[in-house]
Amino acid sequence: MAGINQNKKTSNSSRNVLLQQQDLETEPSSAPSNKESAPILGTSKNLVRRLESRFQQVWSELAARAKENGFVELLIQVFPSANRQDVEALAERLRKGDQLGLTLDLKTAKELQGELGSYAKTGAKGTPTITLNSDWVKNATEAELQGVLIEQIGQAFMPLLNVNSGSQQEAGKRFSQLYRQWINSKVNPEQAGNQ
Repeated sequence: MAGINQNKKTSNSSRNVLLQQQDLETEPSSAPSNKESAPILGTSKNLVRRLESRFQQVWSELAARAKENGFVELLIQVFPSANRQDVEALAERLRKGDQLGLTLDLKTAKELQGELGSYAKTGAKGTPTITLNSDWVKNATEAELQGVLIEQIGQAFMPLLNVNSGSQQEAGKRFSQLYRQWINSKVNPEQAGNQ
């Protein structure tokens, strides 16, 4: 697909977060191509700001949670075959606000074969990339968006922990589920015993 790429950078400490917007037309148009009038999602500054904001909020929360007791144990529970030193090194990186070089990308539901998101160790720009389903993002709630981002970040932990067994998708889902349960147990300790 002939598309346009718009790069938007947001400063976070000494790191930049790159959100690559692509032309999000799902069907080629027979009309003359005028990229200035691309679909709203392809050029929506509000969408870019929303995704960047949510991405930053997720990382800020992870950095704060990584400082709490039990975070390393949570990672070990999700990745039982990981070396404890690797888990502690990852937790330390997160505590310092390291976003692990991850970039965000948007693709259509068709391109993602209906998935809400995906993780690639090496994306189109040669960096670890979380790709979100642009068709879904348009209507996703903030909580849904956060859940998918957490799941994809969980997948990104797997190669950093040198874990080769099991599927990255399952690891991401498990991280997201256990992470939310762990947070809920801190907020509502009486309900934690009922789970």
